[in-house]
Amino acid sequence: MIKSVKNLLLFTICVMVLPAFAQKKTISDPKQNISQGYQVKVKLRSTPKDTLFYLVGYYGNKRVKVDSTTTQKATPNQFVFKSDTSLQSGIYMVVNQRHMQLFEFVVDKSQRISVELDTMNIINTIVVKNSPETQLFYQYLRGLTQRQDSVKEIEKVLDYAQQTQNNALFKSKYVDYLAAINKTEKYTSLFIATHPKDLIAKVLKMNQEIEMPPLPTLPDGTKDSTWGWQYYKTHYWDNIDITDVRMVRTPVFGNKIKVFFDDLIHQHPDSIMAEIDLFLSKTKPSKEMTRYVLTWLTDHYQQSTVVGHDAVFVHLVEKYFMSGEAPWMSENMIRIYSKRAAQLKSILIGAVIPELVMQDTSGVLLSNYKTGAKYTIMWFWDPDCTHCVVETPKLQAFYQQYKDSLGVEVFAVSLDKDLDRWKKYIRDNNQTWINVGGEKANIDYTMVFDLVATPVVFVFDERKRIIAKNIPIENIKEIILRYEDLIKNRK
Repeated sequence: MIKSVKNLLLFTICVMVLPAFAQKKTISDPKQNISQGYQVKVKLRSTPKDTLFYLVGYYGNKRVKVDSTTTQKATPNQFVFKSDTSLQSGIYMVVNQRHMQLFEFVVDKSQRISVELDTMNIINTIVVKNSPETQLFYQYLRGLTQRQDSVKEIEKVLDYAQQTQNNALFKSKYVDYLAAINKTEKYTSLFIATHPKDLIAKVLKMNQEIEMPPLPTLPDGTKDSTWGWQYYKTHYWDNIDITDVRMVRTPVFGNKIKVFFDDLIHQHPDSIMAEIDLFLSKTKPSKEMTRYVLTWLTDHYQQSTVVGHDAVFVHLVEKYFMSGEAPWMSENMIRIYSKRAAQLKSILIGAVIPELVMQDTSGVLLSNYKTGAKYTIMWFWDPDCTHCVVETPKLQAFYQQYKDSLGVEVFAVSLDKDLDRWKKYIRDNNQTWINVGGEKANIDYTMVFDLVATPVVFVFDERKRIIAKNIPIENIKEIILRYEDLIKNRK
């Protein structure tokens, strides 16, 4: 079907203010007697019910309130946004107090923009002054709308032909339908080629799909589907200028970067880190783009719940923040990031698990390093935790079934300070694995093991290397068997 710019016209308001939209104050221009900054005048050709309006910008996948203004009784159909700071280049929108979008416009070099329109027919009535890119945007939309209307008319005939089973009419009009679609796509392609440096053309190009060549044929005669994925990933950014920071302030870029890192890359930390380093190296011509991408990636992987993604966060902090490649970051924030990365680094998959020494139910000190097992499952739990009550019996069943065949031991750490309740639970449920608890420990284990909720599971081998963490109990057997296969293949 026809690709349109509908995604440019979507709106979800996020009431927050980012510094990414304002530039520093500039000196007044004495010739014009107008202080530098932005001024957006809006005149509606009808009197709106609303008295409050918002100026909203895009920043990645967020919609950000930049400014607000009200109408006056004397001129209820006119309002002005203005400030002594300048707006960063990008696509902005005007939204009413009911959070309904009125129109979009482009901010580039001009900061003095005047717009007049009828909200019932924006594309055909809008008159824009002192913003050539916005004028170009609506000129394109008018041409696109005409071509899309032609396609819709043909679609109506096709629907009629299908309903009346008129195959001859359907075949005839389907040829026209394909020609109309082709005409529409050529219109957009020509617009992009004619205005290669304009923001709207870059956004349209960014939204175009990658043209895929035919899949190569394997020796057995089948098509190599993995080649197609690799080609698409390699050429994913071909239509996107990742050195132009204006891309960030559009409604497309935020989703593009998320799809690439979440869906197109193999989700192993090593693969992600390699792609990150390559991508950031390509953004270096634009310091502001590098800043946005690095900040987005850091937040994305710090908040990720995918097992192993904490290694990506640690990599970003050590390679970019701690090395001085993020000069915009305050020293205090770098210290916070560095401390968090150091905390996570000790419990990454592949790391040597920290030693924990605590008392068992008899007061004897026991270490997770001395379980004598091929594989040790550390189980942080609380007898008073609802989720633990559900999951602990599952672990007990697994332990009874596989403790000998897989060489598994459980080192269960109770976070319950009520020792009597803890011991009663152990007796009532006949737990035969290693149980430790109480307030005495050789380390602050809640901090070291990053315990923010229970239960939490770690699995490590006889070399004390963490092989899994934060996984469902149902997956422990598969993880251990897969790990053993990996070890055998390495030998």
